[in-house]
Amino acid sequence: MKKCLFCNKKFVDFSVNKVKKYCNYKCKSKGRRTLPIIIKKKCLGCQTEFNDSSYAKNRKYCKKSCFEKTDYHKSIRNKYLKIYRKKPKYIEYIKKLKENGTLSKYYKKYCNSTKFIFHIVRYRKTEKFLLSHRIRQAKRRADKLNAIPKWANLEKIKQKYLNCPKGYHVDHFVPLKGENVCGFHVAENLQYLTPEENNKKGNKLLL
Repeated sequence: MKKCLFCNKKFVDFSVNKVKKYCNYKCKSKGRRTLPIIIKKKCLGCQTEFNDSSYAKNRKYCKKSCFEKTDYHKSIRNKYLKIYRKKPKYIEYIKKLKENGTLSKYYKKYCNSTKFIFHIVRYRKTEKFLLSHRIRQAKRRADKLNAIPKWANLEKIKQKYLNCPKGYHVDHFVPLKGENVCGFHVAENLQYLTPEENNKKGNKLLL
């Protein structure tokens, strides 16, 4: 004879291994919710001890954040996103957002959020970004040096950069390496533009 762990009733255990702890299935389902079996384990992520009170006792991480840091979780997430973005439902949904103009509004809000800024700051400290950034800067310097003619006044060019107001960029009216036209790096070819106007202009000649 045994006592049920939930209702304290006496029952006979007719099982082969004599492992029964509850008198029936109702007490078993209620008892596992109120009185779960606890096992101590070590987290594979942070290696701290935690109590596994789950039904199947298959937990390997103490928190969701420890599991999300693993490479296994990232690979699963990337595979799922690649498959999901190829589905016609997702493609139609994005087309509707572009037609309504809500996608551009959402992107502007996301660019001003702290989450986006945090990811940018973290990415700009990596070697992948720093190498490409240095290469781009070196190419830009070489383009400027090659575009300076012999008759150019270097003092005027320096004063143009020094007199640039805050919040503005120094841009070339005729781009140094345009698709159809290429200009010189001269004081007469320099102008002041806001960052938004400079990004819109890009490598084009606006008349």
